[in-house]
Amino acid sequence: MPEIPTILHWLLVCSVVMFVASLILLPYIVIRLPVDYFTRTAPTQFARQHPLVRLLLLGIKNLLGAILLGGGFIMLFTPGQGILAILIGLALIDLPGAHRLKMSLLARPRVIAALNKVRHLAHREPLLVPLPHASSGAKTDRDKPPSSTPDS
Repeated sequence: MPEIPTILHWLLVCSVVMFVASLILLPYIVIRLPVDYFTRTAPTQFARQHPLVRLLLLGIKNLLGAILLGGGFIMLFTPGQGILAILIGLALIDLPGAHRLKMSLLARPRVIAALNKVRHLAHREPLLVPLPHASSGAKTDRDKPPSSTPDS
């Protein structure tokens, strides 16, 4: 029976390490994101690298994304910033359906408000997010025309 206390000890240590790491790394990553990260469609400098370098960087990016995704899922049940870790993990990982899930998380006002609050505290511009079902032709929340309210 001495295995159970050892397992609980290591779970506690891992939980504390993930909590501290999320408090340090997640705000740093959110601050470093380009303003148009969620709306840009042009190829990045990453796409222009040598194929072997790109493959190596893609593997590292997917590994980091998977770690953040798994850690974010664990942080949903333990102390930490689970939703933000999942969002950043999805932003890094290249899997089918990751973009759709990322956009559904960004459609939640509290998630984008939390991201932009971190950016505001660092004196950065708010992130541009695509509008869901934009019928006015607007692609981002900044392109949306001002709403007109009828006079009563």
